[in-house]
Amino acid sequence: MSSPVRAPLWLAHHHEDQLHRCSLVRGMHLCRRCLWSYPACFVVLGLSVFGVHWPAGWDAALGWGLPLLAVVDFALENLGRVGYSVRRQAWFSLLAGIAFGRGTGRYAEHPGDRLFWSVALTYGTLMTVSAVWPRMQRRAALQRETQQRDDAEWSALEQQLFGS
Repeated sequence: MSSPVRAPLWLAHHHEDQLHRCSLVRGMHLCRRCLWSYPACFVVLGLSVFGVHWPAGWDAALGWGLPLLAVVDFALENLGRVGYSVRRQAWFSLLAGIAFGRGTGRYAEHPGDRLFWSVALTYGTLMTVSAVWPRMQRRAALQRETQQRDDAEWSALEQQLFGS
């Protein structure tokens, strides 16, 4: 049996079983989250560097608020609480990209910007934990299952060798 023809990956950091999370652009897989967030981020960053942005007093509310839906959606999806949604991912990624653009503009002006770093580290930590935790749980379950199977095999062998 021949393997299916697969489009090359381009800015897609998903495994084969997650290609539904990508858009096919000119025959290449492009991560849908990246497709929506990076252009928004770069446009807002470019404008922000040239002083074209919302009032600075809004930065905290929008910096924390705009990406919040994307972070919550990412976490809930990785924790198995909600299913994947193309529309939800696209819209939430766009909103996050806008905030990331302004935050990165703040960082470009002041690399030690506390708002930028607090948002980036908090949301980055939440997303990392929500992505890693389920994998750790699956690995622990697999190890328990393997240990139980090994114990049962040893018990059966001991039974054969030494009787009841």
